[in-house]
Amino acid sequence: MFIRKVSVFLQATFHTQTVRKHMKQTFIILINLLLLNSISAQEFNKNIDKDSLFQIVTKDFHPEKIKELEKAYTEGNDATKEFLLMMFSLPKSSKTKLVDNLKNNEDKIVNLSKEFSKLVSDSLIVYIEFVPENRILTMKAGVDLKIYTKTIDGKSKLISKGRNIEYGSNSLNEKLKILNWDNATLHNVKKMLDEINCISIENRKINIIGLARSGLGKYSYALYTESSKEYMEKEFEQGCNYILYKDHIPLNYERGAIGPICFPDPK
Repeated sequence: MFIRKVSVFLQATFHTQTVRKHMKQTFIILINLLLLNSISAQEFNKNIDKDSLFQIVTKDFHPEKIKELEKAYTEGNDATKEFLLMMFSLPKSSKTKLVDNLKNNEDKIVNLSKEFSKLVSDSLIVYIEFVPENRILTMKAGVDLKIYTKTIDGKSKLISKGRNIEYGSNSLNEKLKILNWDNATLHNVKKMLDEINCISIENRKINIIGLARSGLGKYSYALYTESSKEYMEKEFEQGCNYILYKDHIPLNYERGAIGPICFPDPK
């Protein structure tokens, strides 16, 4: 259903003279991104007043940008409006928030990294993110979960994954069994993340604790030990999405399908 709406939106966008060329290109990329991230499976909440929501989600935009978007919005059909509202309702975060949270919760962040490592078998790598309820898409709160097994060549193999898995579902219970977890373990991990205002954690050679999504990217902390110091040094040399803020706790920015490749606000 929503895929058809996206198609209609694309046609409407190209016939809206008030939308500039660079905006058209951005919208095309965003549409592909929606499909890649399975947003197409969700429905826009019909109980939401679209016009009121548009005023809320664009209130901090530059006046010239708001004027341009208002024309695209008012001239668009329902699919156009719903798409715009979803895009501009995406969460926002920043390096400032990442640093401030670390200052307030450094001990708890370090402790969570250690406690999570104890919960995961040495043979496994686990990524878990707690996804909040999305009232715009009528999407219930759930869990994103990926489980990998470590291979003898030092790499990893994905053995189970799920996106926005419902709490209490058979799918989630089956994945918890792989981890030798129960619901109490799951809720304990969520509680520890909530206490440091974070949403995700992953254990690899380093532990990545995600503070918040920003658009389709995510701001995180990378925690490493002396044994993984060499690995992090290579990351610093080869990439540009880490900032060395404190010893053993670099700041990390993970891009989504679009967005800046490097840390967007490094200074």
